[in-house]
Amino acid sequence: MNDYNPKTYWNAKAKSAKGDHIQASCGNNEYENQCMHQAQLHALTTVVDQRVDIKGKTILDFGCGSGRWAEFFCSRGAIYTGVDISDEMIELSKSRYPGMTFITLNDDEIPLETDSSDFVFSIAVIHHNRPPQQEEIFGEISRILKPGGYLFLFEGLGTTQWEHMFPHAMREWIQMVEQYDFDCIMHRGYSYFVLCNLMNDVTRRLHIPGLSGWRPWRPKLLLKLDARLSPGFSHRLSSKYHDRGAMLFKHRG
Repeated sequence: MNDYNPKTYWNAKAKSAKGDHIQASCGNNEYENQCMHQAQLHALTTVVDQRVDIKGKTILDFGCGSGRWAEFFCSRGAIYTGVDISDEMIELSKSRYPGMTFITLNDDEIPLETDSSDFVFSIAVIHHNRPPQQEEIFGEISRILKPGGYLFLFEGLGTTQWEHMFPHAMREWIQMVEQYDFDCIMHRGYSYFVLCNLMNDVTRRLHIPGLSGWRPWRPKLLLKLDARLSPGFSHRLSSKYHDRGAMLFKHRG
């Protein structure tokens, strides 16, 4: 087992971003970041603009990172609070949105009262914690959510654990969350890099020299196309192409 520590990792990422709020939270370059951001935005917009009304509601952005979703929620009239384990990320958030509420998580408890939030949104956050911590987080989210409140997740799908990513199959995420008085009312699969992944699969099958690894050589043109096209159609593909999942839960309380 590696010595990965979420707080240490994200503090270092925030520092290395040098004030770039998107770079602090997402991928390795601006093109990857656009792919990730657009897929997450598509999933989030589908829920907020079509399924639930957050106007005037108290929401918690769990794992708010550099605050990149704060403006999205506030523009729709939500009463916003962001929390994150990384104090460096919280400083980035405060520097960008000095009038909003951002709080550092200093222990396992979310610093909010029981039954105090109408919504919790967590976007590409929980899978960066090991499974035991994931369950602790869902227990805390259940505590602070009002009965009838909603939890939205956007998380990694798969069975392979990485250095700082611990995904699950969609059904496993759902089963885990439903243990904490939730019912899943929507789930949808996504992929950040459909075109790049297809191109990589072709080169691997054809044994093209120098193109055997998909990450080092992602062409900018394909990434730009992925950012534009993948969010709108990746969820329509077979689940075998999905490496991210959007899930909406209702809290039984």
